[in-house]
Amino acid sequence: MRYIFSIILLCGLIGTINAEVFSLWPGAKSSNSYNPLEAKEFSVEPVVINGVKLEMRLGLINRNIYDLMADLKLHFSHDKVIYGGQNIILSKKLADGWEQRYLLFRIREGMPMLQIAMKIPPTLPTQFEWPDVLPITHDGQPFRIMYFPKRSAWYGAFATHTNPATALEQITSSVESSGWNAVSHERANFGSARGEIFIRPKPGAVMLVNFADEGVGTVYVRPLAKNKKSGL
Repeated sequence: MRYIFSIILLCGLIGTINAEVFSLWPGAKSSNSYNPLEAKEFSVEPVVINGVKLEMRLGLINRNIYDLMADLKLHFSHDKVIYGGQNIILSKKLADGWEQRYLLFRIREGMPMLQIAMKIPPTLPTQFEWPDVLPITHDGQPFRIMYFPKRSAWYGAFATHTNPATALEQITSSVESSGWNAVSHERANFGSARGEIFIRPKPGAVMLVNFADEGVGTVYVRPLAKNKKSGL
């Protein structure tokens, strides 16, 4: 499930910050010009964001921090670099108007850094259909949906004026009528609840819901078993 929090950190590069764990099998060093830090790529994951088909490239960087920082200074001296804890977010403008964006983070001390790279268009559509599989509050205003075809997984983010505890109550009431069961029981925290994990036995699936004080709700849904892939 940690991969989800990596991806949502990557989503943060596109609008809202927040990413499940990939199997870390190193591959051959990439010669891609969009791989300036020479990560050893091991996977390319398709993703559809607001209806636009993109891809995430995953790789490992097994280098000491001093060499890595020297390369960052060389390749990103005039670009956006954000440091936060064990994470580094990089953004580089391309000649075609798109942006190449990178998330670098260390899963555990002594392990290589994981690089997630994505080429992003100048703008993403603001008009799109919110999928039925993702619950939303009564006043929710969607601004981001992501679909991961390899996993039949969905992620959505929306703005809401409802306070987090009330918003969570709305979502809980809605999904429980569809066979979902709350497993962390956060709404029992007397008005301070912000999120919940739900499980649906048949067909097996997991759902993560979270609300921020800033008025943003996020929801992630993924099958627990291999289901027929849905389309956009």
